[in-house]
Amino acid sequence: MWTCLEHSRKLKKTEQPIENRINTIVHKYFKQNHTKESIETTVLSTDFISHEIFRKNEGNSVINKFLRNLNKKGELDKIPFAYSEI
Repeated sequence: MWTCLEHSRKLKKTEQPIENRINTIVHKYFKQNHTKESIETTVLSTDFISHEIFRKNEGNSVINKFLRNLNKKGELDKIPFAYSEI
């Protein structure tokens, strides 16, 4: 799940860590859909693929695996839009 939070950090795409690139896409989504409060991770999978964050053949579950891995390491705060439902 994603939830809307303000985030602003501008670096060149190639300089940004994956977390920042994800945050940029999610922030843009909520800015364009300001009435939404939360969405499933899979809603943005096409955007993650088109921005070369994840490959198409990795499927939607790779996004969730990535977030679960951050959560296990106690680093989910790197993506302030994300929260754990566990």
